[in-house]
Amino acid sequence: MIGFWLPESMTATLRVMDVTGKELYRVSGSYSAGNHQVSLEAGSLPEVKGVLFYQLETRTGVLNKRMVKVN
Repeated sequence: MIGFWLPESMTATLRVMDVTGKELYRVSGSYSAGNHQVSLEAGSLPEVKGVLFYQLETRTGVLNKRMVKVN
């Protein structure tokens, strides 16, 4: 699960990439102001393990983070 906060209503795009930069998952949507969580279901990512990177992009900026997928 990936959580994020938005200061106002806007469109956001969440991307998950492997260490080579290959995009594995993408979801875009319009979100209201406040806290949100995107759930990554087990089947939504290919059978990859280890370090993955995610990027949240809105009209106000881009946030890049990393995570570890263990199973």
